[in-house]
Amino acid sequence: MEPPLQDRGDNASVIGVPPRDAVSDRPSAQPQAAIHRLVPLIFSLVVLGYFALQVVFRVLSSGNLGLDEAEQLVMAQSLEAGYGPQPPLYTWLFLALQPLTGQGVLTLALLKFGLLAVTLLATYRLCRQLFGDPLVAAVAALSVFYLPQVAWESQRALTHSVIALAAVAVTCTLFVDLVSKRRSRDYWLFAVALAACALSKHNAVLLPLGLLTAALLLPATRPALLDRRLLLASGLTALLLLPNAIWMALNSEAVLARSVKLDLEPTTGPLDSLFAMGRALLNFALLPAVLLALLALLPTAGTSPRRQVAAGVRRLLTLGLALAALMVLLLVLAASADTLKDRWLTPLLFPAVPVALAWMAPRLDRRHLRLAAAAAMVIALGSMAVLWLRQFVPPDWARPPNMEAPFDALARDLPSTGTLLSTSNWVAGNLRLHRPGLAAITPEYRAALDPPAAGPILLVWQARDGEQLPTPLAALAAAAWGGDLPPNPPVETLEAPFPGGAPLLSLRVIRLERSPGNP
Repeated sequence: MEPPLQDRGDNASVIGVPPRDAVSDRPSAQPQAAIHRLVPLIFSLVVLGYFALQVVFRVLSSGNLGLDEAEQLVMAQSLEAGYGPQPPLYTWLFLALQPLTGQGVLTLALLKFGLLAVTLLATYRLCRQLFGDPLVAAVAALSVFYLPQVAWESQRALTHSVIALAAVAVTCTLFVDLVSKRRSRDYWLFAVALAACALSKHNAVLLPLGLLTAALLLPATRPALLDRRLLLASGLTALLLLPNAIWMALNSEAVLARSVKLDLEPTTGPLDSLFAMGRALLNFALLPAVLLALLALLPTAGTSPRRQVAAGVRRLLTLGLALAALMVLLLVLAASADTLKDRWLTPLLFPAVPVALAWMAPRLDRRHLRLAAAAAMVIALGSMAVLWLRQFVPPDWARPPNMEAPFDALARDLPSTGTLLSTSNWVAGNLRLHRPGLAAITPEYRAALDPPAAGPILLVWQARDGEQLPTPLAALAAAAWGGDLPPNPPVETLEAPFPGGAPLLSLRVIRLERSPGNP
């Protein structure tokens, strides 16, 4: 077996990691070198400050929840090995934060934007491994804001995709450490990070698997994977995943509850699946491709810069990204999927923008870097501004965001204790936010059924589902009630307007009082 990948005398490893303190345009300029040494600190402060502001704006903007946030209020009623279609790590972290910051908007905001900060900081470290020059690495890390799924969707609405993004960013960084340094701790840290990927979102393991496959194919990195320490570390990964794996095996129906979102149809042909993959890639890559093309077309000023790039790291990441995309394509074809959302590609392909900049490195002078950084900052600050200002948009201009729905007003008419049943996680989570004493049950999350909570049973649905009790909710209520429901129970109407006076949020409520036969 070949010896570990140790540093050469010129500070470059076998896979080509450049000197960490390399300065690009004028390496001998001492003042510039001193400034470059401050870049990691400045970058960290900027990232932490940006997401701290996002936390403040989120707390000030609305006391209600969007779709994914509300789901957490339904799931996080107890510590379980699994909760439904999504892996449990996000909910576990939410439960861990609750004793410190409570069960509400602040905790959800701290968790989401904290994870996004981890993503940016881990991406910066990955870019240091790729470029060496801290200033170029900072610009490359900021370029992930070119992805609308990061700059907008992740900050606006997503939860599990956010933790998947953070887990994959950390895992990629640790994997480069593993193949370049081969210290024992690198294997164990990678094992823990890989388990975090699998526990964050099911598709989050594809890029790490792509990198593992790429490292096996490349002669310079293959010895690191043939080391017996990787086999031992994989045992730790399996051990960390075991409780959730057992839960999934025992609750397969809950795990597959959302497979319909892929539109799996036996009549779907390969061309339909290819078109689905193509549409998702186009939506994912269009904006960053345009911005990178504009940078590529911008002529260099003066002499050609001397950017140092870790060729081996660039080759490893490029091949890993290509293999991850191929895995997705094969899965889509095998499942005959007709739908693939672009946000599902984010944890797989987000390093593509920094890697593309690495291939453009010979043309990146100071003007390119300034424009690349300016574009990222405009996008990031623009997203922050729109997220804050959209609550003031008149209702006749655009549909109000889900987090503006007036659940706080509607919850005042509900009891403080009891069991809330709904087919909508959004409805159940928001009402539980304002009535935390209510146990919430939805078709996907039924942990509160056993043991049943004290107090009345409330059946709640939106008016758009009809005046009569919807059939799925009736079946759920029969399970919670423990038998046939009373005939023709009275239906109440709760209504309140969105901010600005329109539209109305209208709920229907049936109250069932427990009897001695229904404890």
